[in-house]
Amino acid sequence: MTRLATYVSGSGPEVIVALHGVTDNAPSLAGIAQRWNGEYRVVLVDSLGHGLSPRLTEAEAADPVGSCTGAVIEVVEEQAAHAASGKVTLMGHSMGGAIATSVAAARPELVKALVLEDPAWLTETQAAAYKRGAEDEIGRLRAITANPAAAIERALEDHPGRQVRELGAWSTAKGQVDVRLVRTGVVGLVVPRQHLASQIAVPCLLLTGDQPGVLFTDEDIASIVSVGNPLLRTSTIVGAGHSIRRDRPEEFYEAVEAFLREVQNTDGMHAH
Repeated sequence: MTRLATYVSGSGPEVIVALHGVTDNAPSLAGIAQRWNGEYRVVLVDSLGHGLSPRLTEAEAADPVGSCTGAVIEVVEEQAAHAASGKVTLMGHSMGGAIATSVAAARPELVKALVLEDPAWLTETQAAAYKRGAEDEIGRLRAITANPAAAIERALEDHPGRQVRELGAWSTAKGQVDVRLVRTGVVGLVVPRQHLASQIAVPCLLLTGDQPGVLFTDEDIASIVSVGNPLLRTSTIVGAGHSIRRDRPEEFYEAVEAFLREVQNTDGMHAH
């Protein structure tokens, strides 16, 4: 597989590997590095077809999530060697959450914990909407790239709480993404959510919000919880849309921090 571009900071005994959503890039995850690189080695990853990572081949574009997952597994194998536990904590937003879910399913022995920020566990309806909207999305990316300053200004008007620094990375990412990937309209897993929830084999925190644009309704979360997987917990962040970390950073970090502490404290309890 290809080698992905990564940004490494910190030198703690354990490792966090963070994955962005579709059309974003690793620098758009800078807040995660800032928050945790004092105590962890933090690895921000440019997914396949994003940021400075290689473009997709035609074969890879036929299965974007599978191809991205394979490339991230390579990064996880490499980074797990730096961790005292021999495992990484995987964080993923949206498509990154779908990739993180797939990596943990394929290589649970390398994953200490999963943090999924409104992951792209898509319903058939959501998946069809993304496919239908692919060409419009390409138009939106081109508009942002043509005038990043105006796009950042608009984003700040729509989301006053967002960090200008991260929006710079966000707008740059739009010009870096592989149009071939965006054109597929494939941005996540289209597998029944209860099945995905039942398959989680490592401690997992799934976060969503309560604003328009989130991928999970209260009913969806209830159905996931009803599966009864003791390793899976959920958290709905009030006031957050699909980009929870950007909309409600403090609440996001506090929820994740509490979960990471819990995982640290109960480490070994769930060893296979």
